[in-house]
Amino acid sequence: MRSQAWVPLAATFISIEFTLALLRRWRLSRRSYLRSWLISFVFFTAGTGALWYGVAFGWSSPSLRLYYLCGAFLSVPWLAQGELELLMPPKTARILLFFLVLISVNSVFVFGAVPFVREAVVSGTAIPRGKEFFPTWVIVGVILSNALGTLVVCTAFRNPTVLG
Repeated sequence: MRSQAWVPLAATFISIEFTLALLRRWRLSRRSYLRSWLISFVFFTAGTGALWYGVAFGWSSPSLRLYYLCGAFLSVPWLAQGELELLMPPKTARILLFFLVLISVNSVFVFGAVPFVREAVVSGTAIPRGKEFFPTWVIVGVILSNALGTLVVCTAFRNPTVLG
């Protein structure tokens, strides 16, 4: 294993610990916001695991797709969903959850099936730049999912009454 892989490996193990802690907490309370945060951490853990694998052993098409799907696209919106469930009326949060589930399922198919740009070949251990492999519309989706999710989390953090 390459020496640069120790940091993503540590991040993966730390993320696993946080995921398990959230799982235990959710199992006790069954609160919806904890479930969404748990899903976010599962995605983040999968993303850091894919990052570790790619840096340690070399990138492949499946590891790159998993890294961008879980780490770049899905983890932040699910984190934001948890914030919304914590701060918004339950009915509104459930409606948003419905659309997030649809987007998440659709993104699994998109990231799994979309052909790479110009038949790009995934190789090496350097972290690949998404725009070199995915079409522009996929990269725009990644940027939007992160920007909107971050906006929700930051807004809720700065002023929790703004959402509820």
